[in-house]
Amino acid sequence: MDSKFISIALEKYVREDLTRSIKDPRSILHAKHGHDVTMYKVWEAKQKAVARIYGDFHESCVTLPRFLAALFDADLDTVTTLKCNPCVLGTCIFNYAFWAFGPCIRGFRHCRPVISIDATHLYGKYKGKLLIAMATDGNNEVYPLASAVIESESMETWGWFLACLLTYVTDQTNLCIISDRHRGIQSFFDDTEHRGYLQPPLVHHRYCLHHLVSNVNTNFNSVALKNLVWMAVTANQVKKFENTMDGIKNINADAYDYLKEVAQEKWTLVHDHGYRYGAMTTNLSECFNGVLKGTRSLPIIAMVQFTFYKVNLYFDDRRNKTLAQLEEGQEWCKYAYDKFEANQEKEKLHMVRRMSV
Repeated sequence: MDSKFISIALEKYVREDLTRSIKDPRSILHAKHGHDVTMYKVWEAKQKAVARIYGDFHESCVTLPRFLAALFDADLDTVTTLKCNPCVLGTCIFNYAFWAFGPCIRGFRHCRPVISIDATHLYGKYKGKLLIAMATDGNNEVYPLASAVIESESMETWGWFLACLLTYVTDQTNLCIISDRHRGIQSFFDDTEHRGYLQPPLVHHRYCLHHLVSNVNTNFNSVALKNLVWMAVTANQVKKFENTMDGIKNINADAYDYLKEVAQEKWTLVHDHGYRYGAMTTNLSECFNGVLKGTRSLPIIAMVQFTFYKVNLYFDDRRNKTLAQLEEGQEWCKYAYDKFEANQEKEKLHMVRRMSV
């Protein structure tokens, strides 16, 4: 049972579910043929099955420029760009690829100017990272904006991705970028020489509050402290924030100093000046990363195709729902109606008193 034979036996299962771990096909092979196969041989067989279904990994990188050009020809608002380094005459080394579909770019003009960015690992033959930029639509649902494939996370690669976003996708001012505290992202925003126009008032960088609270918990390992930090980051009044910070200082002075070293506007809601629009975390990007989980083991063209079809599916589904709501006479989306109704219920508990004539 060489890897070629195993890949043929596993092709059906790979088509059904790309996210299967190596343990599953090993169990299938043992049950079907009564033979134990090494983990590496099953992994190699899975790669061959993927290549047979979705194309060869090497060939996919070679034909990527033509595929991206075809996407641009189909919609002139679509943006695709490659960064390659010349190797020898007539060849080059592929480094980064960026793509953002035309409808996503056009629709973002009607979204809140808040972008969540995140990175996730690729599991195919060629390792690397998939970068995702997400926004929120009018119904408070995930809005895929742009993607990129890079070799690794660094100040250079994150700077290139952010520059692509600000150059090709949006020219809005007071744009808010929410991210985790990866050193590459922090270094780029902190380096005045390299960040260029990625600074206030054009761009405001904010941290994912979930990641910050998690970092505090990792460093100081206290449930009580973790709860207090979350109260501090979500406080919407200065007095409440300061009282909570005093409580953190009484419990752990080191944790207090750790938080004071971080610029308050980047991690507190009360000092945010409204640029977050209430977005506290990068859950949007992480949610879409989960949707792309199976595709992260595919050749790069298949990965781009999957994002294309997934975005088409999102847009078509939401268009149909919107048309149905308009036909029923609804003027606002469900998210807005829910807000109106909640505020109306809350209004019934309020009392208004005239303080002066």
